[in-house]
Amino acid sequence: MRKIIILILISLLMSCSTVSGATIEVETTKKSTLKSDRERLTQPLDPTLVSALKDFSSHSASLLFDNNNHIYSPLSFYLAMSMVTPMAQDETKLQLQEFLRNVTINMDDIEILNFHNEVGTLSLANSIWLQNDRPFNEDLMRQISDDFYASIYSVDFQNADTPKQMNDWINRMTYDFIKEVKVDTRPNMIMSLINTIYLKDEWLEPFDKSNTQSNSFYPTPQTNINLSFMNEINEFHYQNSEEFEMVSKPLANGSIVLFVLPTDDLPSILNPETLSNIMKFDTTLQQLALSVPSFDIDGDYSLIDLSKDMGLTLPFEGGLYPYDNDDQVMIDVIKQQARLVIDESGIEAAAYTQVGVVESMAPEPPQLKVTIERPFLIIITSPQEIPLFMGTFIGG
Repeated sequence: MRKIIILILISLLMSCSTVSGATIEVETTKKSTLKSDRERLTQPLDPTLVSALKDFSSHSASLLFDNNNHIYSPLSFYLAMSMVTPMAQDETKLQLQEFLRNVTINMDDIEILNFHNEVGTLSLANSIWLQNDRPFNEDLMRQISDDFYASIYSVDFQNADTPKQMNDWINRMTYDFIKEVKVDTRPNMIMSLINTIYLKDEWLEPFDKSNTQSNSFYPTPQTNINLSFMNEINEFHYQNSEEFEMVSKPLANGSIVLFVLPTDDLPSILNPETLSNIMKFDTTLQQLALSVPSFDIDGDYSLIDLSKDMGLTLPFEGGLYPYDNDDQVMIDVIKQQARLVIDESGIEAAAYTQVGVVESMAPEPPQLKVTIERPFLIIITSPQEIPLFMGTFIGG
């Protein structure tokens, strides 16, 4: 039998900014306590925003995932693309708004997701990197910076040191967690918009390491590998449908990890309708024995083709106006890298999304037992059920 994991995590942070060569830094999330954060973290968000983010997550993940390990942050992708919208005009703006489910978002809308306490951190940061010899509209750049708490940096994309500066910023915002960060820059780039998302949290009830055992995991029905399985007997929120079994395990700061085991193979649940049903969280509390592997997976994606498959085409041709004049620019890069680690103590995950802009077009029962021993889906959400990361795991 096969094993595949799909992951969705949720995280946020804040960072820095600059216009006309002067760096402006946005204050990072201050450290607090778990006790003081608990009530704030469970406050509801606008249902329209939550619904839009769930729909965007389901649609994009259904196009991205296949029979391989994946880790992806739909929230990071969404926020990075949201920073593009203020520069768009006419049909390009309308298409971007539709792509983003006709929801206007800024960091004030989702600030409630942030935490930084003795148990963990959920943080998101944004930054804007501007070619230092271009006539950017300073009011527009400051508007994007203010709305998204984005740092602005004046750089020369033709300078070999610029990618290192961008990589270093991403590493700072993600606590050096993503392996081998490598932004995509090119000499004709005039702007990069970057979002980072980082989550580290403990299980509300950690797995007992003494119960961890080596067991067989089946990437395909014909193959198996040995992995370390974490084991726990407890009451869990559980759902059993014709298409999947789902077990949810809470984190200390209120986020939720969903382990979703398909009845058939993994692709059978990787469609927008089933993913949307999974995100309805139609579970009941039930005593069961959970056995799930610990793992460490990475993702590295170009998201331009996926964006086009979702109906977004015009920003790759023009229709973006970041300057004081009427010159148009276009998106030439959408890149995301991500990593997720799950073990007995909790989870750690991070991602960044880079949107690169250029001036010229570039090429295109009795006790129920659930043993996660086949490819499965895992979803990690905020207390408000917003998907943060999505991924797949087939073992190894």
